[in-house]
Amino acid sequence: PGHGGSLSKEVSSEIEFNSMEIEKDTYRYYVKVLFYGPLKCVDIGPCQYGNAYKTYKDAKNNTNVLVNINEKYSVADPAGGPPSVDLDKVMNDYKDQLNEYEFDFVKEDNNYIFKEYKKKED
Repeated sequence: PGHGGSLSKEVSSEIEFNSMEIEKDTYRYYVKVLFYGPLKCVDIGPCQYGNAYKTYKDAKNNTNVLVNINEKYSVADPAGGPPSVDLDKVMNDYKDQLNEYEFDFVKEDNNYIFKEYKKKED
């Protein structure tokens, strides 16, 4: 947000590439998604990430919390600055519990066109 600014989002997400498949002209990407919120950043201080969730609906309704990100993943700055949070570590620790989504792209006239996405069924 910059000095003197603030930022607040009800639900945010972190996405991690998981794998890819190619079938004829269809390129299929699989990603894991972690939802979290509310995200609040004020002035030049640290951001508060709130809780982590498996689904957008859970994040929106504040149900089925996986973990409180700030309580478990807040990392002190050795130089004495504000603490930070490593969202990659949160993703890694909860990867097996997160939903996987499939994104399909089709190659047409040397361009890759987004076709669809869906939650991958277990």
